[in-house]
Amino acid sequence: MALKTTIDLLGILEITASLVLLWYATSSIAFYSSTLFTYIRYTWAVVSLLTLVLGVLPPVYYPATYLGSAWWVAYLVPTSATAMVIQNAVGVTHYSALQIGIAYISSAAWCIVGTLLTLRVAKWRTP
Repeated sequence: MALKTTIDLLGILEITASLVLLWYATSSIAFYSSTLFTYIRYTWAVVSLLTLVLGVLPPVYYPATYLGSAWWVAYLVPTSATAMVIQNAVGVTHYSALQIGIAYISSAAWCIVGTLLTLRVAKWRTP
């Protein structure tokens, strides 16, 4: 079943902003986590676990309202906060302006956490 809807300019900007925040947060966290492993074979189990935790369990493919009174858990995972913004912009479900604002704050917080973790392990080297 395809969703046929039009997205206004504000919706496109909301989607773009949330995807840029998600990209930044996940890239910085991935960079940090890549420094934790000395051998690539140790990352296989972690990647599967992260896929489950970040992509399958949180409300990415379904609205956060399906979680009932625990819908606030969606803010704890960067992928679901972005999914809430996109679902609202596309019209899959409607969240209040406060909920969307908190989703942006959650995404920005993940960006800050990722940046701080990356700065902790990154070392600038000049050749």
